[in-house]
Amino acid sequence: MLNSSEDILEEIRDYDEKILQYEMLGAIEPITFLDALLSWKEKWPQKTAVIFDEEKITYEQLEEKTRQLANGLYARGIRKGDHAMMHMGNGIHFVVVLFALFRMGVKPVMMLNTHRENELKAIMERIEPKVYFTSNFVLGTDFTEIAKSVIEQWKQPILAIYEEPEDGFVSLDEVYQQKDEPVEPPYYKETALYLLSGGTTGVPKVIPKSHAAYLCNTKYSAKRCGINENTVYMAVLSIAHDYPLCSPGILGTMVNGGTVVLAQSPDPEEAFSLIRKYKVTAMSLVPAIIQIWMEFYEFEEQDIDSIQQIMIGAAKLEEGLGRAMIDAFHCKLIQGYGLGEGITCFTSPEDNIEVSLFTHGKPVSKYDEVRIVDEEGNEVPTGEYGELLQKGPYTFTGYYHAPELNRNLFTPDGFFKTGDRAMKREDGNIVIAGRVVEQINRAGENVIPSEIESYLRNIEGISDAAVVGIADEELGERTCAFVITEDPDMRDTTIKEKLKEQKIAVYKIPDQIIKVDKFPYTNIGKVNKKELVRQVIS
Repeated sequence: MLNSSEDILEEIRDYDEKILQYEMLGAIEPITFLDALLSWKEKWPQKTAVIFDEEKITYEQLEEKTRQLANGLYARGIRKGDHAMMHMGNGIHFVVVLFALFRMGVKPVMMLNTHRENELKAIMERIEPKVYFTSNFVLGTDFTEIAKSVIEQWKQPILAIYEEPEDGFVSLDEVYQQKDEPVEPPYYKETALYLLSGGTTGVPKVIPKSHAAYLCNTKYSAKRCGINENTVYMAVLSIAHDYPLCSPGILGTMVNGGTVVLAQSPDPEEAFSLIRKYKVTAMSLVPAIIQIWMEFYEFEEQDIDSIQQIMIGAAKLEEGLGRAMIDAFHCKLIQGYGLGEGITCFTSPEDNIEVSLFTHGKPVSKYDEVRIVDEEGNEVPTGEYGELLQKGPYTFTGYYHAPELNRNLFTPDGFFKTGDRAMKREDGNIVIAGRVVEQINRAGENVIPSEIESYLRNIEGISDAAVVGIADEELGERTCAFVITEDPDMRDTTIKEKLKEQKIAVYKIPDQIIKVDKFPYTNIGKVNKKELVRQVIS
């Protein structure tokens, strides 16, 4: 493992090699999130930046609080180049912690609310954090107990900071310090934060994003989606996700001096109440949530006429649902596609309904390049499907400390192999049609069947397992596990409890479990998963 100084030098070398050309073209500005925050304070000091649970914070107050938190972290030994874990729910604390780390050059990993001990331990082993931030309770789950378990097993010195006071642990309020410390500012070529991506082994892959590149992505996404100073953006998804964080998300709103409203969850009763109270104009959703909202809206029509645009992504949107949403909410549908690793595409508020309903738009930057190729790497004709390859100013340079993953990740001329199946239309809009490799997209979360199968085989009494994705109106795809068990009376609830005991993310627990005596096989000896799917849907 590299030390902090070597780590930073490696990041800058990677940046210079692959991104410098875009800086020279003017696609990327040489600024950091600290530079951005200071400029926002100067432009909109008294403008409300973030609202959560009756609490509001202005841009000026946000800058001041992040400075005080950075001072306190520095006094406790946290330094530029260190790594941090963030396992927190939506809230003003999340935003303050994130920007305090930005201004210190400390690199946080954005752990998702659905992650549990297994994923947390795997990432801690990968990045060796010096500080761990967590909320106390998130959507009914005690994150402090998860943190205690993970930290106890870590057995390395780590500063654990809890959102609220907890016996034996430091609370956020204890860390804030008025006295200025000699905190070293970040450099725009350095990593600002780490995003997480699903992996073929189930262990999340770590995606480094530099200050300049992530700000570039933020600004281009916000411009495409029509975000401006008058935007009131509501985040109902976890802002640890790249989608509600940056595409355009809370960062895209703040870049333009808008106001961010944070919801604890996508629950329609809470969300509609916030929309009415704060006159929300924009939000990012996934189809599964839209489906729930529409059912709630039909049951009890709401006064939510402030909505101007809704960004939809992360899963396939059915035409009927999209049209119903537009008719009910009288707003613009902006459909998109994006990767933490690189490209972001969105339709535009100016696009007609056909483009918004049936495509994922165009790359947000004119400097983004796209190729769609067949299995031999040859470009396919316009209108045909193939694997999407791309490169551009905010595309990453490779997964963190993962040479085996990075070895064949890019083409010789620098295009990132996304693994996504796509088609480019005559009008230049992109249509995404799932993955080239096996993966289940469950309500926007990527589930790797082989990972869930290995967890199922760990359960005593289950001799084999096969996991498939089944089309689902609410989830996009639901996970269905076929299991061969010596105990025909083993209950589904028992299997799910045994999976939970393995401390895996909640979204990885199968939605449906079917017990079978044997699996069908293909002529080359592989489990015939297409036949298993047919058994469910027939």
